[in-house]
Amino acid sequence: MDNIQPLGELNMQENSIVTPTSLNLPCLIDNVCRDLIEYGSVADRVKLERILVKLYPLKNLRDVQLSAKMQAVIRFVDEDYEKSRCIIENSYFDEEHHSFLQDLFRRIWGKMTKKRVRVLDFIPFPASIDTIGKDNLPKSVSDYLYTYYITKRAEKKALEIPSVARDTGLSEKFITERFQMHREKLNKAGRLANKSEKKVTKGPSQKNAPNQSGFKESQNYHQYQYMHGSLTADYCRFPLTRVPLNEPLTIEIPEDFPTYFPRF
Repeated sequence: MDNIQPLGELNMQENSIVTPTSLNLPCLIDNVCRDLIEYGSVADRVKLERILVKLYPLKNLRDVQLSAKMQAVIRFVDEDYEKSRCIIENSYFDEEHHSFLQDLFRRIWGKMTKKRVRVLDFIPFPASIDTIGKDNLPKSVSDYLYTYYITKRAEKKALEIPSVARDTGLSEKFITERFQMHREKLNKAGRLANKSEKKVTKGPSQKNAPNQSGFKESQNYHQYQYMHGSLTADYCRFPLTRVPLNEPLTIEIPEDFPTYFPRF
C-alpha cells in the first residue's frame, strides 16, 4: 500500500469505476488484473489502485480477498516477486480465485527461479490457493500426475518416476500406483471406444436385414386391373412364361378368375 495514492489525487472520473458493493466487481478486478499483467498499462494500474482505495475500510471476507489479490498483482508488476508470493501464501482465498492466482504464482515462480516454466514442471502451490481433493491430495498435485502421465504416453517416452517423486515429495510406490490407475482407465476407455466403433461400422445383422425374396418373385408377374363400372376387380397375377414362336400361345385361366369383363 506504500505506492497507492489517496483517492483525491487520482486523475480519473468518479463514475469511471463501479462502487465496491457492485456484484460485478470481482469480474471487473479480474479483467483489470489480467490486462495489467499482460500489457503493463499505466491506465490499468491506476484503475486497479483506485478500486483498491475504494474498498477500504474492508467490511467483509470478499473485500479482504479482493484486496490481497490486487496487492499481489501490483507487487508482481513492480517486480517485487517475494512480496507478491508472501501475500498469496499468507492469505485465504475462495476457490473461485484459485485459477487466476495459480497462474500468477506460476509466473512468480518462473521469475524467482529464472527458469522457463514448462507444462511438465511441478509448481508447489501454497495451500491458500490449492484445495484438497477426494484422494486427500492437493488438486494441483493430482492434476499434475495425470497431465504428466498422458503427456509421456502421447510422446511415447519413459516415465521418470524418481524425478516426479523428488519434485512432488511423494513416494515412488504411490506414484507408480497412480500411473497404473491412469493406465487402466485409459485402456478401458480405449476398449469401449473400439467396441462402439465396430458396432457402427458392422451395420445391421443378417437377421434384421430386409427380406428381398418377395420383391424378386414379384418381378416374375404382371398385374392386371379390370374395371367394371365403378367397381374395381382384384388384382390377378399371371406367371410369365417364354413360348417359342413356332408354338401357339395359350393362357390358362384360373377357376376363381372373375367371370365379368370390362366394357369397351
